[in-house]
Amino acid sequence: MRRYRKSAYWLVILSSWLWAQVATAALVLVDGGNQTIPAGSPSEVIVFRALDTAGNPLSGAVVNFTLIDASCNQMNSNLQVFTALTDAQGQAITALRANNTAGRYTLTATMADDPSQIAGTGITVSGIDTVFAIDGVCQTVGSGQNSNPIVFRVVNANNQLASNVTVNFTLVNSVGITISNGVTVSSAISDAQGLVRTQAIANQKLGTYYIVASLANNPSKTGSAGVKFLAGEPALISSLTSDFRLPAGQSSGNVVFKLTDAYGNAVTNRNLNFSVQTPTGQLITTNVSPANAVTNENGEARTRFTAPETQGAYRLIATLANSTISGSVMVNVVSPLLALPSLGFSTTLKADGTLLSTSATFSGGIAVNGGAYTQQVEQVLSDTVVIEGSILVQEEHIGATADIVVVAAYTPLPIESSATYFFMLKTGGAIVSWSLSPATLEPFINDVSLASAQEVKMYTGAFVGTGLLQVFFGYRLTDGTVVFNGEMPIRILINP
Repeated sequence: MRRYRKSAYWLVILSSWLWAQVATAALVLVDGGNQTIPAGSPSEVIVFRALDTAGNPLSGAVVNFTLIDASCNQMNSNLQVFTALTDAQGQAITALRANNTAGRYTLTATMADDPSQIAGTGITVSGIDTVFAIDGVCQTVGSGQNSNPIVFRVVNANNQLASNVTVNFTLVNSVGITISNGVTVSSAISDAQGLVRTQAIANQKLGTYYIVASLANNPSKTGSAGVKFLAGEPALISSLTSDFRLPAGQSSGNVVFKLTDAYGNAVTNRNLNFSVQTPTGQLITTNVSPANAVTNENGEARTRFTAPETQGAYRLIATLANSTISGSVMVNVVSPLLALPSLGFSTTLKADGTLLSTSATFSGGIAVNGGAYTQQVEQVLSDTVVIEGSILVQEEHIGATADIVVVAAYTPLPIESSATYFFMLKTGGAIVSWSLSPATLEPFINDVSLASAQEVKMYTGAFVGTGLLQVFFGYRLTDGTVVFNGEMPIRILINP
């Protein structure tokens, strides 16, 4: 019993020690901050200290260092130490190597096991007979806002602060193109401290830009400072999915909304809530899945809508969380068609070969031996099948003259090592090889006037060979545009 208590005692002590090693309360700059060093000389040491939650020095902790130059480039090769282990005083030490590029550098220290613990300082490398940035570098600015002042210093050939020197400013983008009217001050005269100032003017496009300062009497003498323009505050939610129709009881494909700022820049990592306004004006959330989503790197969030049994005009709404900003798309719920599985939204192939996602919706499937329709099936060669599909035609195509087309991709067994061949259904049901050239695609049904819902009965009978069959169908307009079930084919695996 005493042995157990003694072991337990040491376990408690060990656990407390381990907890103290990782529980960082703060990382602070101790010494060497805000140095100004001559170009070509190393810096003095820069010292950071890690503290535990009790405020005591934290030893044995890993600290990572990052160095960023005035143009927002990572320059860790200019550090003498990239990673350090804190000593008994909780200190981690680094320094800058000798560096000939003048400008303001930003040194950041981060706890390896808790990246939220950060400390940093600026280091200025001073040049001779040049101009270089010393403040306001590598700012992050919301689109539509001017930057804070960016300060440059002029030093003459005698290593003295140079007053009364004219400095010109330009704003250039990441590929070196000058942005007209990109700075608040395009030319300035240095003061007694050799200082000149300007700001980047509100930019509507995202990305990293550079304010370039050059001496008027010697334009080859330049310095630069980076400015990162990010998306501004959310201003607009738009639907990337056009208004569409959906049979009662059917689920839509992905309905895509996009969140942007006032200049059309994508706003990322924001939560959108989805709801549905019924024909009577009631707001519901039971027919959307998911009910909320976070905007991705393109500012987009997706949901799906399941049509209720009650027909009529519904509005699918996306609303920015904790905001009144919203966008919507109309969904016309129509009478149910034959109970076919959803094949999602259409893909549109333009005559020039361009592929687009569009708002026609497809349903279709295969019924084997009188069973239910499914989107994919595994069967045997002797089975009798029926393949049918339906199209909710894109709004602007209703009433247009079009051909109904049917194409199948066929891969013989074994499918892992066999080539894939393409076939098309001609008028009357004849199956012929297709070269994948749009010009040689023949119609299954000629010259139909597209209704809002178009049914396509493709095949009834047994197959004549084993393998994998993937069935695509759709309609071709008179301008050569083909709208088909590109999201999801009917997939049939035929065994012997």
